[in-house]
Amino acid sequence: METEVEFNLRSEISTSYFQLLYFNLHYGSLQLKIGKEAYVIGQYSEDLSSGSLFVSNNSRPPPRIGIGFYEYTSVPFIEKYVEFKGAINLGILNDDRSDFNGTDKPWYHEKFFYLRSKSLPVNVHAGLNHSALFGGTTANGVAIPVDFWATFFGMGSSKVGGGEETNVAGAHFGTYDFGLNWKIKEALFQVYYQIPFADDGGMQLFKNGDKLFGILVDFNKKGLISSINYEYINTTFQGGHGVPDAVIDGEIVDLLKVENPDAFMLEQFDTVTVGFTNHELKKYCEDNLNYGYKYNGRDDYYNNYLYPKGQSYHNYALGPSLILSKSDIQNFKDDFNGQYDYFFISNRIVAHHLAVEGNISTKFTYRTKLTYSQNYGSYAGANKGRYNWGSIEDPEYYNSYYFKDGLKQAYTFFELNYTPFSNKGASFTSSVAYDFGEMYHNVGVLLGFQYNGFFSLKKTKKD
Repeated sequence: METEVEFNLRSEISTSYFQLLYFNLHYGSLQLKIGKEAYVIGQYSEDLSSGSLFVSNNSRPPPRIGIGFYEYTSVPFIEKYVEFKGAINLGILNDDRSDFNGTDKPWYHEKFFYLRSKSLPVNVHAGLNHSALFGGTTANGVAIPVDFWATFFGMGSSKVGGGEETNVAGAHFGTYDFGLNWKIKEALFQVYYQIPFADDGGMQLFKNGDKLFGILVDFNKKGLISSINYEYINTTFQGGHGVPDAVIDGEIVDLLKVENPDAFMLEQFDTVTVGFTNHELKKYCEDNLNYGYKYNGRDDYYNNYLYPKGQSYHNYALGPSLILSKSDIQNFKDDFNGQYDYFFISNRIVAHHLAVEGNISTKFTYRTKLTYSQNYGSYAGANKGRYNWGSIEDPEYYNSYYFKDGLKQAYTFFELNYTPFSNKGASFTSSVAYDFGEMYHNVGVLLGFQYNGFFSLKKTKKD
């Protein structure tokens, strides 16, 4: 059995909380996890990365229970060449979500599966991660019906009803995760590529322009540079500029299911057609109502209309910290008008991230991170909602949009660790962070002490 407890004590005692509180039961490689545990699913460096697009350590870990193989395990009969890992988790987002009229206490489902090769000159890994919010109670006190299996498989649900019946039950998000690993002498090289998705369109690998691309080099020695990590993040595509669905006379219409396209064209557009197909009808609406863009765009990562606080926990994104929420913006711009957004108001970003760690001496180590980002807000914010076209139909509004041209921001971090006694488990940490750019300027300093080990009291012998 494995357990860990970490408690954050604050000056205002009522705001103190357990950061970590869990125990794991092991049966060989199979694990049962219960509690609040932070762990990394992908293969990136937790210390150097900007954070996975799926789940990072940006927020507190929510309470959950899960079962599976959380570490790579050899596949029987081909154990020399292939390993796998995979698990299913069920949690609850039990933070206060009322400040943004959020759905209270939604369930949080999470699953992943990875395969990787080993014992080859260049090894490859491939994984699929998927999460979903479901259930909970809306701001007006209505309990949302739970249809777990529809949520699990990403299907529509008549039990939940509404848009959840015609689309899918719950608020979904996931990533594809691919990578290559190889060694040159003692140095380990890793290249990884994550592709996010929030619907069927995003799951089409070669049509999705969003990505996290990373390169990690671990020299496996105590030099001035022991590891270096570079990442490029781009989440500006999100299915494209087109609205998610065709809206005609205020109603969402599935144009591919219209029974008589000719009659529909005459009734809705006063246009006579003969033998019009559903695909021709869809193309006509895209050209004339959707400004030439295809439908099924504006995925709005981490947001959802039924779950206004989306994929967040205690006001922080479950994914990377570069995704900004209303809470983040209001810390430095309290007059920000985000009436057309849900909780995450800047989920369209382009960023470059560089991190390095190493050893200055036998007792001093360091870690530094440098990130440059351009923040473009969200499709909903730029268009007065997911189904509107404020960016085209209302130039005055769009010209005043806070994120119109992509606000530039830089984040810097430097950490110095001092270990006075070898093999004693005690270390001192000092770190400084300075953020600056077109959004805000801020500096922070942290001093800390950490001890890993056991205390023992020895009795002295009497003469």
